[in-house]
Amino acid sequence: MPLFMNGKMRRFCIFLDGNYRNIKDIDYETITVDGTSYSKSQLGGSLDAEWQEWQVSLGVSKKLEQISPYFGIKYSDVVASAKATISGTTYDLDDTDSDENFGVFVGTLINLTDNLSLNVQGRFIDETAVGVELSFKF
Repeated sequence: MPLFMNGKMRRFCIFLDGNYRNIKDIDYETITVDGTSYSKSQLGGSLDAEWQEWQVSLGVSKKLEQISPYFGIKYSDVVASAKATISGTTYDLDDTDSDENFGVFVGTLINLTDNLSLNVQGRFIDETAVGVELSFKF
Protein backbone atom coordinates (compact mmCIF):
# COMPACT_ATOMS: atom_id res chain seq x y z
CA MET A 1 0.00 0.00 0.00
CA PRO A 2 1.81 3.20 -1.12
CA LEU A 3 1.78 6.15 1.26
CA PHE A 4 2.97 9.64 0.31
CA MET A 5 4.66 11.87 2.91
CA ASN A 6 6.45 15.15 2.10
CA GLY A 7 6.34 14.28 -1.60
CA LYS A 8 8.17 10.96 -1.06
CA MET A 9 6.50 7.61 -1.48
CA ARG A 10 6.74 5.32 1.57
CA ARG A 11 5.67 1.69 1.36
CA PHE A 12 4.29 -0.79 3.80
CA CYS A 13 5.34 -4.40 3.31
CA ILE A 14 2.92 -7.24 4.02
CA PHE A 15 4.64 -10.57 4.67
CA LEU A 16 3.71 -14.20 5.24
CA ASP A 17 6.05 -16.63 7.00
CA GLY A 18 5.87 -20.36 7.69
CA ASN A 19 8.10 -22.66 9.75
CA TYR A 20 8.15 -26.34 10.65
CA ARG A 21 10.44 -27.92 13.26
CA ASN A 22 10.74 -31.57 14.21
CA ILE A 23 13.21 -32.67 16.88
CA LYS A 24 13.71 -36.39 17.54
CA ASP A 25 16.05 -38.07 19.99
CA ILE A 26 16.01 -35.11 22.39
CA ASP A 27 19.05 -35.23 24.67
CA TYR A 28 18.73 -35.06 28.47
CA GLU A 29 20.86 -35.19 31.60
CA THR A 30 18.30 -36.37 34.20
CA ILE A 31 14.66 -37.43 34.44
CA THR A 32 12.60 -36.97 37.61
CA VAL A 33 9.76 -39.43 38.32
CA ASP A 34 7.77 -39.21 41.58
CA GLY A 35 10.46 -37.01 43.15
CA THR A 36 13.36 -39.34 42.28
CA SER A 37 15.95 -38.17 39.73
CA TYR A 38 17.55 -40.67 37.35
CA SER A 39 20.67 -39.86 35.33
CA LYS A 40 21.11 -40.80 31.69
CA SER A 41 23.48 -43.65 32.66
CA GLN A 42 20.91 -45.14 35.08
CA LEU A 43 18.31 -45.33 32.31
CA GLY A 44 20.61 -47.01 29.83
CA GLY A 45 19.46 -44.65 27.07
CA SER A 46 15.82 -45.79 27.14
CA LEU A 47 14.16 -42.41 26.53
CA ASP A 48 12.16 -41.60 23.42
CA ALA A 49 11.20 -37.92 23.13
CA GLU A 50 10.00 -35.82 20.20
CA TRP A 51 8.98 -32.18 19.55
CA GLN A 52 6.98 -31.01 16.52
CA GLU A 53 5.98 -27.42 15.85
CA TRP A 54 4.64 -25.53 12.88
CA GLN A 55 3.92 -21.81 12.64
CA VAL A 56 2.26 -19.51 10.14
CA SER A 57 2.39 -15.73 10.57
CA LEU A 58 1.07 -12.67 8.77
CA GLY A 59 2.61 -9.27 9.40
CA VAL A 60 3.17 -5.75 8.16
CA SER A 61 6.36 -3.67 8.25
CA LYS A 62 7.35 -0.12 7.36
CA LYS A 63 10.82 1.06 6.29
CA LEU A 64 11.85 4.32 7.98
CA GLU A 65 15.43 5.35 7.12
CA GLN A 66 17.61 2.84 9.02
CA ILE A 67 14.84 1.01 10.94
CA SER A 68 11.91 -1.15 9.89
CA PRO A 69 9.31 -1.68 12.64
CA TYR A 70 6.88 -4.57 12.17
CA PHE A 71 4.01 -6.39 13.87
CA GLY A 72 1.66 -9.23 13.11
CA ILE A 73 -0.29 -12.29 14.19
CA LYS A 74 0.70 -15.93 14.15
CA TYR A 75 -0.75 -19.40 14.52
CA SER A 76 1.45 -21.99 16.20
CA ASP A 77 0.79 -25.65 16.93
CA VAL A 78 3.16 -27.66 19.16
CA VAL A 79 3.02 -31.37 19.96
CA ALA A 80 5.54 -33.00 22.32
CA SER A 81 5.76 -36.58 23.53
CA ALA A 82 8.13 -38.62 25.68
CA LYS A 83 8.46 -42.17 26.98
CA ALA A 84 11.05 -43.48 29.46
CA THR A 85 11.70 -46.93 30.92
CA ILE A 86 13.06 -46.96 34.48
CA SER A 87 13.71 -50.26 36.32
CA GLY A 88 11.40 -52.10 33.94
CA THR A 89 8.51 -49.61 34.32
CA THR A 90 7.55 -47.52 31.28
CA TYR A 91 6.39 -43.94 31.86
CA ASP A 92 4.53 -42.48 28.88
CA LEU A 93 3.89 -38.72 28.69
CA ASP A 94 1.54 -39.18 25.71
CA ASP A 95 1.09 -36.24 23.37
CA THR A 96 1.05 -32.78 24.92
CA ASP A 97 0.10 -29.75 22.85
CA SER A 98 0.08 -25.96 23.26
CA ASP A 99 -2.53 -24.22 25.42
CA GLU A 100 -2.79 -21.15 23.16
CA ASN A 101 -2.41 -21.36 19.39
CA PHE A 102 -2.78 -17.70 18.39
CA GLY A 103 -0.40 -14.90 19.33
CA VAL A 104 1.01 -11.54 18.30
CA PHE A 105 4.53 -10.31 17.66
CA VAL A 106 6.13 -6.88 17.43
CA GLY A 107 9.67 -5.91 16.59
CA THR A 108 12.09 -3.78 14.67
CA LEU A 109 14.95 -4.40 12.28
CA ILE A 110 17.77 -1.87 12.64
CA ASN A 111 20.32 -1.52 9.83
CA LEU A 112 23.50 -0.58 11.71
CA THR A 113 25.65 -0.55 8.54
CA ASP A 114 25.24 -1.80 4.97
CA ASN A 115 26.35 -5.26 6.16
CA LEU A 116 25.24 -5.39 9.80
CA SER A 117 21.67 -5.42 11.16
CA LEU A 118 20.00 -6.00 14.52
CA ASN A 119 16.53 -7.51 14.88
CA VAL A 120 14.62 -7.32 18.20
CA GLN A 121 11.26 -9.08 18.52
CA GLY A 122 8.73 -9.70 21.30
CA ARG A 123 6.07 -12.43 21.16
CA PHE A 124 2.93 -12.49 23.31
CA ILE A 125 -0.27 -14.43 24.16
CA ASP A 126 0.67 -17.93 22.89
CA GLU A 127 4.15 -17.42 24.35
CA THR A 128 6.02 -14.69 26.18
CA ALA A 129 9.45 -14.30 24.64
CA VAL A 130 11.98 -11.79 23.41
CA GLY A 131 14.42 -12.55 20.61
CA VAL A 132 17.53 -10.62 19.58
CA GLU A 133 19.34 -11.42 16.33
CA LEU A 134 22.49 -9.87 14.89
CA SER A 135 23.06 -10.48 11.14
CA PHE A 136 26.16 -9.91 9.04
CA LYS A 137 25.62 -9.89 5.27
CA PHE A 138 28.55 -10.46 2.93
